[in-house]
This record gives sequence, C-alpha cells and structure tokens, in this order.
Amino acid sequence: MMAEWTKGPILSLDIGSALGWCSGKPGCVKPLFGTVRLGSEGATPEDKGVAFCRWFDDIVAVEQPYAVCVESSMDPAVMLRVGNGSKGLRLALGLNYLACTYAQMKDITLIRQVNVDDHRRHFLGRARFKGGSDEAKRSCVARCHQLGWKVPDNNAADACAIWDYACAVWAPRTSAQQAIDRMAAGVRF
Repeated sequence: MMAEWTKGPILSLDIGSALGWCSGKPGCVKPLFGTVRLGSEGATPEDKGVAFCRWFDDIVAVEQPYAVCVESSMDPAVMLRVGNGSKGLRLALGLNYLACTYAQMKDITLIRQVNVDDHRRHFLGRARFKGGSDEAKRSCVARCHQLGWKVPDNNAADACAIWDYACAVWAPRTSAQQAIDRMAAGVRF
C-alpha cells in the first residue's frame, strides 16, 4: 500500500499560444485550472516566451508546486507535415523547453513530460478518436465536466488530464481515474 501524497501541488501544463494549466495536490476533489493567453494577437514567439516566464513566476509563487508535468511537443517533422509553420514549431518546442528549464530554475526537481496519447489513454480510456483531435478535445472537456471540473475550454481540460495522469504516476492511490475505477468495481472507500 502506497502512502498518501504529503508534498506540495502538482502543476500541469498544456503548452501552446493558449496555455492550459491545472494545479492541486493529488487526491484533492477539485484542482485549480484555467487558460492563459500568452501575449497579444501577432506576438512573436519570443514575446510569448516572456509572457510565459512572467506567468510561471506568478503561478509558482502562489501555488508553490512540488512537481511539474508538461505535455511533450509533437515530433517536429509531424508538426510541419500537419501544417504548423516554422513559427508554430519554434513556439511549441521553445515553450516546452522553457517550461522544463524554468521549473528547474525554480528548484522544482520533479519534472516530467508526458505524451498526449499516454494522458488521453489514462484520462479518457483511449488515445485515438474517429473524429481526430477535435473529438478527443471535446471528450476531455466532457470528462472534466463529469468530474465536476467546469473547465473553460479544451486547453484547461487537457491540463486537467495531464494533472490526473501525473497524480496516477506519482501518487497512484489519489487520481480521479483510480477513484472512478474503484467506484465502478463497487469498491467502497
């Protein structure tokens, strides 16, 4: 039997121009979450990087996370093939790198990148959807609502999925998925 999580919150990030975030201690009923727009319309990747660093300073000061879990970037060749230009590629890879590096600079040593298929499989029960990414995003929002987490959009929903995945990895007895699985099996807790 694993001990309950006694450390600080886990902060999860779904990185993009719209940054989804989720923070809470494993086992909490309702984590905090939201979406942040990095920079104004037409901002350069560098401007968005500065906005990210400022936001990250603030969230770390308020939440004091013990761990950070970030959705890993897609393979650059895949990103270019599906239509992301070099600017989008620079932004995605740059913000991902910045998130992990800046977390380490803030003395957060438990840092993990997670593949989108892994957190979707955990949170939604499968990684691939007939309707592609759009259906997966809608399913993620619906799952959050099912859990009572009234996320504002799919960015925050993805961050919640990443957070729950991180809870399952670092504190397995505390994730929402584990609780739902136990309830479905008729186990009282």
